[in-house]
Amino acid sequence: IELKNVTKKDIDLSGWKLTRVNDGLETDMIKISSGVIKAGGYFLIANSDCDYHYSGGESILNVKPDLVDSSVFLSNSNLQIKLYDQNNDLIDLAGDEGKPLAGNNDKKYSMERNDSNADGALASSWHTATDRKNLDFGAKEQATPKCSNSPPLFTPCDDNYPLSIRDYIHTTNVDCFQADAFVLYVVDGDTINVSINGEDQRVRLIGMDSPESEKSSDFKIDEPYFQESKNFAVAELENKNVKLLVSSKEKYDNYNRLLAAVVIQDQIFNINSISNGWSRTYYLSHPLINKPIWENKQKQAQIQQLGIWEYFGLKSDVVINEFIPNPEGKDSENEWIELYNTSKNKIDLSGWFLDDSDGGSRPYIFTQGTVIGAGEYLVVKITVSGIALNNNGCLLYTSPSPRDLSTSRMPSSA
Repeated sequence: IELKNVTKKDIDLSGWKLTRVNDGLETDMIKISSGVIKAGGYFLIANSDCDYHYSGGESILNVKPDLVDSSVFLSNSNLQIKLYDQNNDLIDLAGDEGKPLAGNNDKKYSMERNDSNADGALASSWHTATDRKNLDFGAKEQATPKCSNSPPLFTPCDDNYPLSIRDYIHTTNVDCFQADAFVLYVVDGDTINVSINGEDQRVRLIGMDSPESEKSSDFKIDEPYFQESKNFAVAELENKNVKLLVSSKEKYDNYNRLLAAVVIQDQIFNINSISNGWSRTYYLSHPLINKPIWENKQKQAQIQQLGIWEYFGLKSDVVINEFIPNPEGKDSENEWIELYNTSKNKIDLSGWFLDDSDGGSRPYIFTQGTVIGAGEYLVVKITVSGIALNNNGCLLYTSPSPRDLSTSRMPSSA
């Protein structure tokens, strides 16, 4: 933990203390018995000295701490620390009792203050270290103990963005930040790898969801339109300079991917992908997103039946004709769903799938060679499909491809 004296006079820290707050309970962590922090200087507190040897190696600090105290402990999930003077007056705090507001625990990058006067409980007051100073040679960690903080990768968004961006993203939001980046390569339609100031970052594009590859798909296949969606992203983004817009409130997802809107040539790529039918809208409650405008773009793509919406609104010749959600005996053995071919031609159901509403059973994909004759019925038992029907009401889908429903969630017939 590094303290900084932002005044023009030395300060005696004798009797000062640091506390930690967890689940609303505040407890003492460190009491400073003696010590002086010089005007404009730093006071470094660590739980071991710079030459201490751990079981996995020595400390990476290459500068001697002003205070070594083994009781120093910082939570990776519930972080808030408070600083009090000798009169027990609150001087400053850091964190909001949630996950650290900046830093990177996987890469071991520190959490640095943007402005000493900013509220330490706000994510906008902090950034992740972008440089390494006073660390051992070869250290991969990034931090700047006992010297000035590194410049942040992200800076507050300005008011100069054109309407083509401000219509979709709240750039004037106090939590909107921006960074220049170079797109190294495209993973798929909604995920890219970029370089920001020489650091590689994986970016998950906000507000959109694209067809998955076989590696990440629940169906273990390249989902329909996966390649087209990826190709669109490659043509628009790969090996190009872009600007990333992020929220300090929701900067990373659970996979440590940066969450961002991608701006290129005064256009938001996320919106362009949705407008062209290569992605659907997803998680529009993100703080930067102007939800109604995004929804309208998707509706336009649906009406035009672009990309993944090719089948949207078209009535299938195969209908869900009958089903029994609460049969005599065990539901897990006796439930079934009946399909009916209303056309005068046989229909090959290979690759089609049957599904219930979100959060229900896993979709059932019809095997190769499954055919339903003209005017004929096909009964699919639960012992085959694994689809359990809710006795209190259910919603069923059938579709020519998995992605049609996983994107639209609209029944062809039900």
